[in-house]
Amino acid sequence: MGVDQSERPMPASAELSSADVPTTRVPQLQAQQEPVRIEASAVTTIDNRHARNQQAFEGTASLDPAAHIDMLPTTRQRLATRRRLLERLFQLPAREFTSNTTLASRVRPQLPFLSIPVTTTRRKVRYFTTEKKLWLRHEGRLFLRYNISIWGSLVCVVAIGFMLNQEWLEKDFPTPHEWSFLTRMGVRGAKSAQRVAGNRGTNYDEIIVSCQNALKRLEDPQLDGAGVRELLGDEPLSIDGLGSVGKDISTKDETWRRGYYEVMMLLATTLEQVDGWVKDRTRNIVCPPAMVVGPSNPRPQPMPVGAPGAPKEENCEVAYESAENAYLRILTTKGFSTKQRLDAALAYASFLDFKKVPEAAARVTPRLRLMERPPPWRDNKQLCEEAALHLYIGEILYSSNDTLRTREEGLTWTRDGVDLAEEQLRELGPDTAANRAMKTTCRECLGTGLHNWSLMVKRLAKEEKAQQQEAEGKATAAAGSTSKLGRFWSSAPNPKEAGTRWAAEEKVVYDRIRRTNELLVDVAPPSAGLSDLLRA
Repeated sequence: MGVDQSERPMPASAELSSADVPTTRVPQLQAQQEPVRIEASAVTTIDNRHARNQQAFEGTASLDPAAHIDMLPTTRQRLATRRRLLERLFQLPAREFTSNTTLASRVRPQLPFLSIPVTTTRRKVRYFTTEKKLWLRHEGRLFLRYNISIWGSLVCVVAIGFMLNQEWLEKDFPTPHEWSFLTRMGVRGAKSAQRVAGNRGTNYDEIIVSCQNALKRLEDPQLDGAGVRELLGDEPLSIDGLGSVGKDISTKDETWRRGYYEVMMLLATTLEQVDGWVKDRTRNIVCPPAMVVGPSNPRPQPMPVGAPGAPKEENCEVAYESAENAYLRILTTKGFSTKQRLDAALAYASFLDFKKVPEAAARVTPRLRLMERPPPWRDNKQLCEEAALHLYIGEILYSSNDTLRTREEGLTWTRDGVDLAEEQLRELGPDTAANRAMKTTCRECLGTGLHNWSLMVKRLAKEEKAQQQEAEGKATAAAGSTSKLGRFWSSAPNPKEAGTRWAAEEKVVYDRIRRTNELLVDVAPPSAGLSDLLRA
């Protein structure tokens, strides 16, 4: 009657092993994000095992009723066992994942036809994944790289074009190098705008504004005006009705002063072109007075094509200062040369004549009348006496000092006297009773001058020859150890060829004496007669 313990059913409280209970293939992503769905095969397997246990229990009930009663599982135990099996079946280990992969089963291979597909009504998707983050980072780097490359290249091309343009303008319109870059750029732009006219003509406003800004920078001690002072003290002077006067730029170098003068003259000549122009306060436009609509101009000229309408007289004011102020600033500036002042004065006079304003000329007329007259005209005798004076001065300078510079000055005076005497002798012509005394004086001057000139040059040539021999001896001693080939390729000057200045001038003096011999000797024509035929 004993019951085999191997065939006894497992108690309800016992746990089944994982090998007895088949597991279903549940994707990891669905196990964490979707509700658990029990597959029908797992439930069927559990019910079949429970039925086998119940049949085994009923088979042993006839043998031992007490054991049958002890082994009879209650409903609560069966539910607890089923719940425990289901919890173990679907309890998956929690682990992080980087990709949507399925967990492999430990019992059997997970094939598509062995598993029931799980369908969901709504599937959750991760939009910001690691792959997308890397892609966005890569795209951002490409965006920055291409933008920096393209815009950087464009900036470099524009900068190179700008510098080349400034270099070309500098060649056409040179400016002092001690000026700052902004000042030089403004001056070059103003000069270029004056030469190159656009479709609407020369842009006078650009020229005036550029020149005024350049003058402000040149007169500012903090920028380009270091050393520029006021004429009297530290306070600027001004002229009633005209404005400020010039500055003291005598401490600046010649290049700086010449550039400053060019800027001021450019401003003055441009202000002449826009004299009387008006500015519309309401629209900020500038136009000639002939185009203004008003009582003083009943027949205004039409505006250029594309320009706004003509301004009204009640809305206009004077646009620029007078050119007279610019010219007075040039004339009162200390440091300009005499030629620069005269050029500015002539331009100022031309402007006043165009404006028909003779008051300024009337103020300086008495000054002009006080000027000394030129010396009277001199005749040939006086010119010959002047040539003699030149010879006398040259002889004194040559013999008063032994320096080469003083001797050259005396030789120059002698040479000028010879030229003047020869010129007067050729102008007098043949010997007559009227010019005989003058020709005698000029012959004496010419003969004395040629004699002094030849002696001076001969002495200088002798000294030059001595120096040449001394230099040749030194060169020979220095080149004693040098081979002939080395002396041939040497770049040192030949002592025989160096220092031949006075020897060449000595030849010129001898040639001059030969050419002027006909002036020194008055050759009379032979008398015509029978006695002349018998002379040998």
